[in-house]
Amino acid sequence: MTETSVTRSAAAATASALYGNSPPYLDVDNKGTPVLFPRDRSSTDVDVGYLSNLTLRAGAAASSLACGSILAGPNSESDDYGDVAFSLGQGDFGAGQELGILDALGLKSRMTPESKVRRVDLSPSTRLPVYLLPPHAKRTAELASMTETLAQLRSAHCFRVEEIMEDNSMVLYIFLGQLSTPNGYSPWVGLIGIAVWS
Repeated sequence: MTETSVTRSAAAATASALYGNSPPYLDVDNKGTPVLFPRDRSSTDVDVGYLSNLTLRAGAAASSLACGSILAGPNSESDDYGDVAFSLGQGDFGAGQELGILDALGLKSRMTPESKVRRVDLSPSTRLPVYLLPPHAKRTAELASMTETLAQLRSAHCFRVEEIMEDNSMVLYIFLGQLSTPNGYSPWVGLIGIAVWS
């Protein structure tokens, strides 16, 4: 199985774990790369090529660091789940709006009274979680490509949700930022990943 098909499979596994048998995603590149559109299945105002690349580059970067999810990194005890790109369109989805983001993603109902939402610090140089790579570690070409892709986003932030979906072992990671487009439209886009903790 090629690395790209593993990435697509792991991203689809994440989408299915979160949304069941009919996740709100489209195969935007007609090659099986899932991209979530939970609010609006119309992709006319979003650069779907960017979103497809975001899913694929996240998978390649994670694989280059021997983990399943670039967001969960080495914190996950399983590599079964990858990262899947999503688009929320326009709205108030900046830092501090985590419950609104979860609601827009259709995941707020999966939270339990025990769920905990926690901010994830991002590295200023990579825009990825700080725990992903030690400060002086050698960066892979795949990680450099991912960093370049994330550099196109403004107001990037990340958070995790522990004890979601009544499964104490599943931790949801959400990264998002605003993508500037030539027509002035600035949709919020990002990645969702899953970690497994015991």
